[in-house]
Amino acid sequence: MAHCDVVVAHDDVTTRPGADVDDTTQDLQLDAFSRPPTVSERWVATTLDVDVRRCLDDDWMADRAVLTSLPAYERTSVLRAIEHLPGRLGAAAFAHGERSFVRRVKVPTGPGLSEDCVAPGTLVGWRYAGVPVITWMDVAPDDPIGELQLACLAAEVDVAHEALATLRSMVVGDCSTWRRRHVVFDPTSPGLLRFAAARRKNPRPGSDGRPASTVAPELAAELTRHVVTPVRRWEEVGDLVPRRGVLLFGSPGSGKRHVVRWLLGELVGVTCVTATPRVLMSGDLVRTLYDMAAAVVPSLVVLEDLDLTVGDWSSSPAPDGLVELVTQLDGPSAARGVVTVATTNDPGAAETTFVRRTDRFDRLVHVGPPSDERRAEWLTELVARHSPGDAELAERLEHRTRGWTFGQLYELERTAVLSALADGRPVDLAEAVEQVRSQAALRSSAAEGAEGSYL
Repeated sequence: MAHCDVVVAHDDVTTRPGADVDDTTQDLQLDAFSRPPTVSERWVATTLDVDVRRCLDDDWMADRAVLTSLPAYERTSVLRAIEHLPGRLGAAAFAHGERSFVRRVKVPTGPGLSEDCVAPGTLVGWRYAGVPVITWMDVAPDDPIGELQLACLAAEVDVAHEALATLRSMVVGDCSTWRRRHVVFDPTSPGLLRFAAARRKNPRPGSDGRPASTVAPELAAELTRHVVTPVRRWEEVGDLVPRRGVLLFGSPGSGKRHVVRWLLGELVGVTCVTATPRVLMSGDLVRTLYDMAAAVVPSLVVLEDLDLTVGDWSSSPAPDGLVELVTQLDGPSAARGVVTVATTNDPGAAETTFVRRTDRFDRLVHVGPPSDERRAEWLTELVARHSPGDAELAERLEHRTRGWTFGQLYELERTAVLSALADGRPVDLAEAVEQVRSQAALRSSAAEGAEGSYL
């Protein structure tokens, strides 16, 4: 049975700590027992509608409790499923042999969304096919990637098994908090997950007056072939293309993150998991990441700044996270239906391990500065947003931003807007060009070891 800490909130059936429990359905006759029943045993007997003496028999209880293990990333989905159990009979928590308040927690269910649910360890009574059942979930507090224990207890063990199967189907079905969403796999977050910003489908031709793609047509075509198609048409190509890996490389600021965002916009409704840098430092975390992706195929795994996060590739022995990543990409246990997209500033750092091995990353895709045509389109849209009708400004900006990366172009708009808000004046895109250039020069000097100063 679950062990609960003293808690501070209350549920609809919770009494004060130490208060009498309603046992009107039980005729205890304590002198007939080998020992008096505990408060929790009386609550279980009342909820299951059985003679309390059965709950004094450890074998009877153990024979009727059915347990299963679930991975830590299902934590929020389990709590949500328990909250939505049909025929709820109430909830209870116990600490130090006494009834305590039932604690409720905020469970994230989407970007900026949450739901009140009972905390782990809470006993929840409900009816499965009209039969009383008690359910609870226990977690290992000191192990962020440890398994969850989910249990059902009923007077008949067959009912407990069926109830647990129903609960599991709710966890992976309608009550799942992360499936078909974009989530960040983060070992510092409870349940290993947090939600990324909500995705929006990329615009189509003529839908809002803008170009169909926010990336170069050639790049969009390459990524559609080797990322979007294997995911969207997995049932058709799964046997031929069981897994896929694409490595995006380019100088800092070239727009790799923008390309990833474009991919996410093409795959709305598909489970996409972005790993934080810390994940790639641990073999256990990498394995859990790919286990999670494999549970919801087809799916997309995103690994950003690969060259900065896997450690020293030439060291001996190789970093634990790198070894496991290689195994997941091309080993015998490589997950079918998982497409991996990674980014790197320096493909040379990954040359031996990834670049030369086509069975790990099948395609290398260079992300460079936008073409002159694409840059001109982007600047025309920028001017239309902030200085509509000024065609000459668009031409001047095009001339003064030759060779700029998408990162610099995005910074141009951010700098112009922030300066206008701070100074209480209209947006001045021409002035912002000079500010971005000044920052680029300062970065170049800092990289060469020169000292800079603030005026």
